[in-house]
Amino acid sequence: MHKFGTETISSIKAREPVEQLIVDDERVLNTYKKNLKGTTYFSEYNTMLKYIEHAANGNSLPNTKMRKYGGSNDGTTEYEFKSKHLRVWAIQLPNKKLIIFGGFKNSQDDDEISFRSFKKQYLESLKK
Repeated sequence: MHKFGTETISSIKAREPVEQLIVDDERVLNTYKKNLKGTTYFSEYNTMLKYIEHAANGNSLPNTKMRKYGGSNDGTTEYEFKSKHLRVWAIQLPNKKLIIFGGFKNSQDDDEISFRSFKKQYLESLKK
């Protein structure tokens, strides 16, 4: 069983707090950023953070930049933030957004499965 926590992302300045999931002392967004550093995708990562900040300020984004999934079995609203090559998945919790997973467009199906698995495990850990 994983150990979970959350941490506010200080680089995102928005009305609604945005946090990242911590899985076994590893911050998911920091790890994602570290893996993208020095690649051609790093500028897309920074753009993605601006999309997230924009949404956390209550502004809408086109479906090409953010997709909102409602009606999941656990009652959470899911978000998929999109750029040309990158994806970041988050959920809405009371008064905050929580970033759970980051991945790539070309592995989107597998990454979405990982996102939902971490989401389910995290939500179950809150009940204990």
